[in-house]
Amino acid sequence: MTVVANFFRNLRDNNHIDVLSVDDLDIAIATSFLRFVENQKQKSLKTDFYRLLLRAIGIPPHLVPPNPYPRERVTNPVLYDDRQTRAAVKTLKCECEVVIKRVKTLQLLLGTGKDPRKEHGGKKGDWEKPENGIFIATQVVGISLISWDDMNASDDIADFRSIMHGLNKCPGAPYVNDNGGVSLEKGWRGQIRWFHPYADDIAPFVVLTMIRTGVNFSAIARVKSGKKNWSEPYPFTVGGSPVDQYVFMVFEKDRGTDPDDDDEGPNIRVVSSTRPYSHPYRVFEFVEQLTAPLRAEMHNEITQLKAINARSEKEQQRLLKLERIKDDLFIYRTKSTGFGSLADYADTAVPEAIKKCLLRCKLQTNIRHLRSLKINFAYTASGNNLFVSQLLAHHRTASTSLFYIRRKATLERHYELFQNIFSLSISLINSNKFTYESLRITLETQGFVGETLDNLMNPEYRTRWGNNCATPYNPPSGFNQETPPGELCRCQNCIDGCPSARWFYDAVSIVEKQHATLCARRERVGLISIEGSSLPSQIERCETLLGAWKAAA
Repeated sequence: MTVVANFFRNLRDNNHIDVLSVDDLDIAIATSFLRFVENQKQKSLKTDFYRLLLRAIGIPPHLVPPNPYPRERVTNPVLYDDRQTRAAVKTLKCECEVVIKRVKTLQLLLGTGKDPRKEHGGKKGDWEKPENGIFIATQVVGISLISWDDMNASDDIADFRSIMHGLNKCPGAPYVNDNGGVSLEKGWRGQIRWFHPYADDIAPFVVLTMIRTGVNFSAIARVKSGKKNWSEPYPFTVGGSPVDQYVFMVFEKDRGTDPDDDDEGPNIRVVSSTRPYSHPYRVFEFVEQLTAPLRAEMHNEITQLKAINARSEKEQQRLLKLERIKDDLFIYRTKSTGFGSLADYADTAVPEAIKKCLLRCKLQTNIRHLRSLKINFAYTASGNNLFVSQLLAHHRTASTSLFYIRRKATLERHYELFQNIFSLSISLINSNKFTYESLRITLETQGFVGETLDNLMNPEYRTRWGNNCATPYNPPSGFNQETPPGELCRCQNCIDGCPSARWFYDAVSIVEKQHATLCARRERVGLISIEGSSLPSQIERCETLLGAWKAAA
């Protein structure tokens, strides 16, 4: 529902289109939702909900756009072993070192270069010296946020084309290429990279932090600059060492947060050493240093734009974006817009730079697997102590941590159970023309006799998922959570494959209602909040059942 609300809010704020009733919708407005979610996560699911909502409020069928996005099926998450983790950390440290050494090299080269242009005393080979490229960037062109295209289109820089031609010979800042090797970038982009990092430069620091802390990407991407925003004093002394040997790294967590919890301030605290350069504290400290020149340029441009009395629409949009991201920690340069922030990706698709970094580390591009890595490591290293995993994962209950620990086995078990129960229910669903007696015979062949058979035939024992239950007062092991002996099943997780569950032909309306409720819940709590939960798989199982009814129709 939030996504749909944001869509209509976007129409109002950016396109001056107010949709106040059904009569305000036309085919152009209705289908523009598809472009709105095109670059977002799980766009197929969002479009399904949008279509459902339009039908629910009475939009004519010809105005409801078809869903052009393929549905992504749930796959079993990957659990990395120690060897993979150590190899990934080693690769990430090497990539971080490239950027760290680059900053040190820049400090050595600053002030040592000269103008390589022939008319200014330059000699043959001067354009091939990196210190001279830095001289041109700082003393001739100037370091700013203006993009190459805008510089090329303006007449502000004398002899611009000749300068750019010379820089194409000049080795610029070293960077990690897509193959994991180190390259020297030439041209203007290579000179800017000495001063302002690109997304590829900060990606290894982000992934390394995710592995070290177990904090999810969205929480890290939203971190603000300034030590007071991401660290707090650690109140204990370890091994007689000074107190400041360790600090708390602090993050804001949206996922899994109690909606009734109105406390302000960070809700994740992770202990970090202040000494090793690859630990979170030193990583963030370096990123502060790395992004400081870019942040200073952002503040300079904000001042310049605010001084313009009659700003154009382009200038106003640029000012709004600068104001929004200027205090983010993980900011970077881009080829097109000139600047960006990882915070813009906190609720959308993972940026390409992060995916490429994961691939170089031989890790899956699904970042949720990094969350499981930390929790599983804590569980194993502590001698299978679930409480330790719960503490390190910042979970409110141990059951949440247990799900991460047993995630793969849990998903496989529930899928297998559901497949078995589903196949046994197919014959019942397909029996849309049957007598009471023939139904009993079918159930008896599946092993139900006596009380269990009577319970299945009793409409009072139909659950919230639409199935009938054979053992409502004695749920089988694994499905009896929170149910005292002899009492009616409280859990009712029948959709996960309870062997006492059977779906009959007339349960379709209940399953449809449950499916709609789950989809609405998914939109209400947000896609970040359901990552790792059972909600997506339950939705998929409902759809599998509904498909059986459709096939039997």
